[in-house]
Formats: sequence, C-alpha cells, structure tokens
Amino acid sequence: KLTSRAITLEPLKPNDFQQFILQTTGQRLPLFGFQFFENINASQAQAVGAMQTTNAFAPAEGTAVSPDYPLGAGDQLIIRAWGSIDVDVKVTIDRNGQIVIPKVGSVPMAGVKVSQSEAVIKQALAKNYKGFEVNVTLGQLRAITVYVVGQANQPGTYNLNSLSTLVNAVFASGGPNTNGSMRQIELKRGGRTITTLDLYDFISKGDKSKDAALQPGDVIMIPPAGPRMALVGATDHGAIYELKSGAKVKDVLALGGGVSAITSQQKALIERIDPQGNQGMRGSNPNQANRQVQNLALNSQGLELGLQDGDVL
Repeated sequence: KLTSRAITLEPLKPNDFQQFILQTTGQRLPLFGFQFFENINASQAQAVGAMQTTNAFAPAEGTAVSPDYPLGAGDQLIIRAWGSIDVDVKVTIDRNGQIVIPKVGSVPMAGVKVSQSEAVIKQALAKNYKGFEVNVTLGQLRAITVYVVGQANQPGTYNLNSLSTLVNAVFASGGPNTNGSMRQIELKRGGRTITTLDLYDFISKGDKSKDAALQPGDVIMIPPAGPRMALVGATDHGAIYELKSGAKVKDVLALGGGVSAITSQQKALIERIDPQGNQGMRGSNPNQANRQVQNLALNSQGLELGLQDGDVL
C-alpha cells in the first residue's frame, strides 16, 4: 500500500547571478516563474503517495477519464449485472492484465479502452448467460512511478495517478531549483526524449501543447538553466529571466506583460560583459568580468536587440 510521507522543502537559496545582481543594483530579484512553486511549503507539502499530490496542478480524485483511456494493471472496475445473472463486484486488473468475475472466470482487460470495457465484459458474460443487462464504471485508478532527476527542488521517485502529465510531475517535485532550467524540461521514455516543456510558455501564455501524459518508468530531466539576464528599474516585472537562443529585448518584455506606463521608452540602459575585455564598469567583486553600459531606446530597433548571458536591462 502506498502511503503519503511528509517532506521538508527548504527555501530556495539565491544563485550566483542573483547574488551578482544584488551586489551591483541593490535589488534582490526573483527568478521569473518561481512564484508558481511557492505554495509548496514546509508546513503543508507532502510527497505524492496513495495516488495523491499536494500541488494545485494534480489531477483531482473524480476527474473525468477520457473514453480513450487504456486500462492497465492496477485499475479498478465496478461491474454490475442483473437479469439472468446477479453481479455486483469491484475487481482490479492484475499484473497479467486480467480481471476475475465470479461465476464467469478471467477476462483480459489490459489495453482495452474505457469506452469499450462494457462491451468486452458483456461479451464475456454472454458466453454463459442470456437476458441480462450490465453496467461497468471505472473505480480507483492505478498508480504509476516516475523519476524526477537533475536540477529539481526535490529530485526523486514519485507515485502519481495514471491521469498525471509532465506538468503534474514537475509541480509535485517542487519545480526546478535556482540552478535549474524552466525552459528545457525533458520527458524521457525508453532512452528517447518524448517532449521538451517550456514553463515560460505555460506561465505567460497558458500554452500546454508540449505537455504529455506520463507512463510508468518515465524520467523527467531538469537540466541546468541556460543563459540568464536581469530586468530592473521602472517596470512591474523586475526579475531574472532565462534566455532561449536568439532572444531579443522584446521577447523578455513580452514575458513580463510589456512596458509599463511609467517606463521611459526613450531611455533604457543595457549593461553587459565587455567581450573585448576593455576597462569599463565592474561589479563590487574585482574578479568579475569587465562590463560596459550602453543607451537603448525601446523603439522598433531597440526592441530587436539580441540579449546575451549576463545582460542587465
């Protein structure tokens, strides 16, 4: 029997780039998107167990099951038949993919879709009986075991119900840690990458097109974060953002909801590492790379400026 277990989620410690921004700007900036994991705290958080999760994105008990849901070992069926036969049983599909109905015997059910289950059982009963009605409903769902590895807040093994998806597993693990990627979370199955999830698309656009249903033995890999930049100043969305290849100023501003009314679009500043190593602005640490500052107008040309790792806008 699977049982829930209490876990402790320690507060996330600032990463090196957050520390650098604090030293150079005096601002303690959050990592964009990490507020979605703040509801998992030490007093309330529990690991997934007995097909329960504690995050708001877990499939709730009683969630409607798709007619195309394939039955498997561990799924429970509630079978009722009346007429020439009286049946009222709860049966669980065994590891061989079968159920046992009293007075009827074994019936293979693994792989049968929910929408087809009643017809399959009715056909099995019809071998010995006539003049009856049958009703089949789905009871408790099977549990599946998945693995969350890499730069997760709580890497480990998780028991989820069979309706769970990649997003459910990520939130069950507390999400990435401060060194983990929000934009390149991989679902691996049988040595292949099934999908790559960008949580920024989910958070800023509600886009779950890269989400996928989980299967037993799946591995969720959270790699180290990619390049990062900081957005500070007259904006409601000051934060540290992870960059994808080819990211531009307009892309980061769009993630934060665009430019606010108090932002001067004629004068912005971008501070970045000086690729030539020229003497320029330095952080408080003398070992930090030389940095240069340039003016930037938030017009059509400025918004197209490509961003680099370590930029401060």
